Amino acid sequence: MCPPGCLHSICETATRRGLLKAGFTFGLGAAAVTALSSVRPAEAAAPISFTDTVDLSHALYEGFPTFSGEKWFTVEHLVTFAKDKVNLNRWTIVEHSGTHMDAPIHFSADGMT
Repeated sequence: MCPPGCLHSICETATRRGLLKAGFTFGLGAAAVTALSSVRPAEAAAPISFTDTVDLSHALYEGFPTFSGEKWFTVEHLVTFAKDKVNLNRWTIVEHSGTHMDAPIHFSADGMT
């Protein structure tokens, strides 16, 4: 996420002439790449395979290690599947408590996907 004022700062420094110059430069570059491309479809590289990919994901949980040692992630269970047939939680999270998240499943007794 950008800090407040980031977009404002960019808008203040961007000029119409600078944007036109960047667009023109990009257009020339794209035309050059297209004109100089000599790879025929038969010579294209084989598709990349992810058979040797190692999943380095870590489940985010209350008490997940942080730089400061403080609790940066909490979960408050608002509605449960056992009672209401839907799972609903309120998460409180500090911005850098993880890098990417997959949402938990909503309509399952155990909440796992």
